[in-house]
Amino acid sequence: MFEETGSKHIVFMKSINNKIQAWFITNWNRLTDVKVSDAEALRLGRLFNTLMLISVGIVITLITAFLMMIPLGFSNGITIYVATAFPFFFIPLSVFCMIQAKQGHIRFSIALYVWINFIGISLAAWLFDGMLSPAWLLFIWTITIAGTLLRPAYSLWMTVGVVADYLVLILLYELNMYRPLFTFGGPGRDYLNISFLLIMLLSTVGILTFLNMRSLRDSILKLHKEIAEHKKTAIALNESREKYRTVADFTYDWEYWLDTNGNYIYVSPSCERITGYDSNEFLKDPDLLVSITHPEDRKLFSQHLHDAVTSIGKVETLDFRILTRSGEERWISHTCQPVAGSDGKWLGRRGTNRDITERRIAVNTLKENESRLREINATKDKFFSIIAHDLKNPFNSILGFSELLVEQIRQKDYEGIDKYTEFIQHSSRQAMDLLMNLLEWSRSQTGIMEFNPEYIEIVDLINEVVKLSADSARQKSIVISKVLPQIATVLADKAMINTILRNLIFNAVKFTNQGGKIIVSVEQKKNELTVCISDNGVGIKKGDICKLFRIDETYSTTGTCNEKGTGLGLILCKEFVEKHKGKIWVDSEEGKGSKFFFMIPKI
Repeated sequence: MFEETGSKHIVFMKSINNKIQAWFITNWNRLTDVKVSDAEALRLGRLFNTLMLISVGIVITLITAFLMMIPLGFSNGITIYVATAFPFFFIPLSVFCMIQAKQGHIRFSIALYVWINFIGISLAAWLFDGMLSPAWLLFIWTITIAGTLLRPAYSLWMTVGVVADYLVLILLYELNMYRPLFTFGGPGRDYLNISFLLIMLLSTVGILTFLNMRSLRDSILKLHKEIAEHKKTAIALNESREKYRTVADFTYDWEYWLDTNGNYIYVSPSCERITGYDSNEFLKDPDLLVSITHPEDRKLFSQHLHDAVTSIGKVETLDFRILTRSGEERWISHTCQPVAGSDGKWLGRRGTNRDITERRIAVNTLKENESRLREINATKDKFFSIIAHDLKNPFNSILGFSELLVEQIRQKDYEGIDKYTEFIQHSSRQAMDLLMNLLEWSRSQTGIMEFNPEYIEIVDLINEVVKLSADSARQKSIVISKVLPQIATVLADKAMINTILRNLIFNAVKFTNQGGKIIVSVEQKKNELTVCISDNGVGIKKGDICKLFRIDETYSTTGTCNEKGTGLGLILCKEFVEKHKGKIWVDSEEGKGSKFFFMIPKI
């Protein structure tokens, strides 16, 4: 009887305990819940509101600690009363931050609470006992919240702020510019230091315990959920296995089985989806698969079938193309294996055909993207090389000769300054040419430069560019001849054609020796126009010709008067010619000169 009564009492106490726990959890969740849909924000908001409730408890504990100082006889009454009133401000602050967090302003509430808390504690330290103030211990709570709810870096910065605040206080104290307004006295400070330290340690341990328990609970819930899902998966798998056991032959891929005479025994219905021909058509015509194989792959596929027959027991695979009933080209991944009985006798051949057209397209796209990425990377390297080296050299020359020129003029020594100005002019022109090419190249690469074809007179453009290069040619005693028709009208982008002519003619001047000769000629055909710039300069090695128009190959040589080059101009010429659906090429022999041609359609 006593055992029965005791058992009922235990059950009753467990029921009361469960009800209390349920009531506590319900109301606690109601207080800490926030109005957000994001799971991470919800977790952060609930944690912050939990810490706010703990914060209110800490404030009440601090007030109690201050009030206990009166009967214990620590400090004077005014100091205790002011110190007791000071923490009251943090209760409405915590409540306000909780309300803001529940409305979804979570990070704003955290930052507001942390920084106002920081300022309030700092003010308390300055008011009460200064460097010896027990308030410095309260920074542990603020720094813990900042690191837990925001980022670990906030803890570091707030720690630096506390140290800086403390050092400023020491400095002002040493300079007799500061004294605390209130003091608790030695015994009072010791009492508060011990009280604050215990409160902070218990609060920090409580937070860490809360976080660990929450993490443990979440892990257990996740584990239970995974176990339940695994059970569902196992049940569904067993049901699926039983349900589809009888239809195992009806796969997505196109399956077939040939007998020893090459006739189809079985063809799955999937063949129609891939080829457009139904299974009956394959059963009637054993050669249908070979006949729809792409003409370029037919010989390869026939050889594959022969190898599959002669290698019993070996799996043969091949990727090839077929032409569907509608004439569409599709890629097939074919796998076949000779089938033999237990006695080793050949029974026929089983095959599987999978449509891999989309995969092939994806692979080709990846290859194209890879090639494009290599080109972009080479473009970037080329650009950085020009900026870091080739563009720096002419400016170094300009600065160097300018300094010499300024110094000689200051000393009124005018001898040789004309040479300096020639050097400056030459380097400036070199830098300008390079900058023009860089600008046009970058505009071309980024798509800013638009292709605007119009009917232009190319003879006039050639005359303008030759006139621009006349000064450079005159300095090297180079004769530029022109073999041009009276009229040569073409549909082209004027700016791009001007850039092409400028680069090719200036290159010819650069690589032609003193007293050399350059010929600019135009040949017209019915639908196209070809421009040739030939010189009797240094020429190009055969092994280097293939590098001229490629961004991924570095090819640059100095001119006959040590003119610098980057190879960028020819790359730009190639891009602009190709925008006109034309082509550019070169014939050259080392030591005898070069001929650069570019052809563009007339309309």
